[in-house]
This record gives sequence, C-alpha cells and structure tokens, in this order.
Amino acid sequence: IFRDELLEKELQINAKLERKVAERTKELNDLLDRDVVTGLKSRRCFLRELRHIIDANENETHLILFYIDLNRYKMIKTMFGNFVGEQVLKEVGISLTEYFQEKDALLASYGDDVYVIVLKGKYTYEEGEVIASGIIEECSRIYHVDGYDIRVTLNAGIAIYPTDASSKAELIRHADIAMSEARKMGFNKVQSFDEELEKIVSNKNRIELLLKRACFDEEFILNYQPQ
Repeated sequence: IFRDELLEKELQINAKLERKVAERTKELNDLLDRDVVTGLKSRRCFLRELRHIIDANENETHLILFYIDLNRYKMIKTMFGNFVGEQVLKEVGISLTEYFQEKDALLASYGDDVYVIVLKGKYTYEEGEVIASGIIEECSRIYHVDGYDIRVTLNAGIAIYPTDASSKAELIRHADIAMSEARKMGFNKVQSFDEELEKIVSNKNRIELLLKRACFDEEFILNYQPQ
C-alpha cells in the first residue's frame, strides 16, 4: 500500500512538472514569435506561417509580398540614439498594423529596418504598386518621439507568387531585389520585380567576384594612352 501511494505521488509530481514545462515552452515560443522592438510577428514566425500558406494549397496559392525598407535607420540611431530609433520602428509598425487591420494580411518585422507584408489573392503588379503607394503615404511622415521630430521615408519592393518565384526563399529574395532597385531611384519609391532586375543583380555580383579574383591573381595591367 505504501509503495502504491509513493507511485501515485510520483505520477502526480511528474504530471505537474510536465504541465509547467509545457507552459514555459509555450511562453518561450510566444516570445520568439514576437519582435521585441515592434511587437509585430518575428522573422521566425513569418517564415513558418508563409511556408504553411504555400504548402497548404501549393498549386493554387497566389500571394503578393511587399518588402518595406525604412530609409536612413542607422543615421537615426546615430543622431538620436537607439531608444529613439527603436521607437520609430515601433511607430511605423503601428501605422502598418492600422493600415492592414481590415485585410487578411501577414505582417512581420523581418530585420532591423525591414517589414514584410503578404496578401493572399491574384494581384497584378499595378494593383500591388497602388497598395505599396498607400503604405508609403500612410507611414512616410514626421513622427514625434521623445521630444524629437523624425522624418521617415520608405521604399517598397514587390514580388508575386508563383509568377516571380517557386519557393518562399526565392519570393523574399526577389522582393528584396526590387526594393534595392527602388532605393536607387530615391525615397518613397516602389518597384516590382521582373527578370531583368535579376539579370542586372546577377551580372553585378559576377563582375564583383571576377574583379576580386583578378586582383588576387594580379591580373590587372596598366595601359597608357597619349593625350
């Protein structure tokens, strides 16, 4: 009888410990799924949910991805400090949340100064550019943070699944390429991805690699031209 009582107590203690472990595990996962600065979904959570969306109905899934970059974030942190910079990120995140609150959007913080938004549906590039322009209009303004007036500008890159990509990684990379091209045009610009952009980027990377190799192998020569 005594042995049975000990066994029962042991089972109760194990069950209690298992419940505590499950609770702590859930708390940790919830923390990891939220960006600590903006409160938006984290990169980890975004990638998982995007994979689920694509895998759920792979052959019929249509998505549009907006890759939003906050310009001059490092300069803001340098001039006004980390706290002000992070508050600006948070304010932009709030603006994005309010803009998409009536839409079924997957919104997340993807990096220090990058936001990503995914909408389900068959969108054209023109429709995507209208949405991206609305995002920029909503978020590109002066934010009052800790006694400072901070002017914020954005750039947006657009990629469509499955038109521009066959996987989530390729979709994100192509939207990033489009955003980088938008940045070259100035502030508050939008650019949709196309195959020519990828060719330009691939060619640029190839030339950089060849130049580094040529420098290492001492393949440069100097030619003089009479003037």
